[in-house]
Amino acid sequence: MVAPLLLNKLFLRLMEAIPVEENDPAEAFSQLRLENWFFWGLYFLFMVAGVFLLLWSRRSKTVVYNVDPEMFGHVLRESLERLSLHSHRVGDRLIIAAKLPGNALDGSEEIVAGPAPRTVGVTSRASVAVAGSAELTVEVFPSMCHVSLHWLRTEGNLRGEIENQLARDIEGARTFDNPAATWFLGLTGLLFGLIFLTGMIWVLTAYFPPRR
Repeated sequence: MVAPLLLNKLFLRLMEAIPVEENDPAEAFSQLRLENWFFWGLYFLFMVAGVFLLLWSRRSKTVVYNVDPEMFGHVLRESLERLSLHSHRVGDRLIIAAKLPGNALDGSEEIVAGPAPRTVGVTSRASVAVAGSAELTVEVFPSMCHVSLHWLRTEGNLRGEIENQLARDIEGARTFDNPAATWFLGLTGLLFGLIFLTGMIWVLTAYFPPRR
C-alpha cells in the first residue's frame, strides 16, 4: 500500500513541476509517462522477485501448527516406525534412512543410506516404495504450539512419505488451547488497525486537502 501511494505522489509532484510555458509540454509529459511506467514495472518486478525468493528460501522447511511440542517427538518416532525407517541423532540433527532386513539367522538389520527401496503397507492407500535418506533438525516453539522441520538433506521420496504419514498421525498431538496465539493475534490486529488508520489519514490528507 505504501509504495504505490509514494509512486503516485512522486509523479504528481513531477507533473506539477513541469513548466507550462515550454514550447512543447507534450514531450515532457510523454517522457514523464514513460518514466512512470518504468518505475511501476520495476516495482512489480521487485515484488514478484521478493515473493519468489521468500518461497525459495522456505522450500526446505515443513511447518506444523497447533501441535503439542512434547508429544510431537513421539508422533514423529511412531511415523518413522510405521514407514519402517531407521533414525538416530547426531547432535541436534536427526538422520533418517530406509532399512533392509539383514541376515535372517541372527535377526540383524542393515542400514541403507542410499536409494535402496522398501515397500511398506499404508492403510489408507496402496503400498509405496520408500527409498532414500534424509537429515533434518526439529525446531520447537512451545509458547506458540509450533514445530518446524528443517530438511538439511533429502534423497528419494523419503521426505514426502514422512510428511504424508505425519499428516495422518498428527491428530494425536493436536492442541486446542493456545493462549499465547490469542495474545499474538490480538496484538497483530491492533498493529494492523493502527497502520490502516494511519494510511487512511495520509490518503485523505494527500488527496483531499482541507479547504481554506
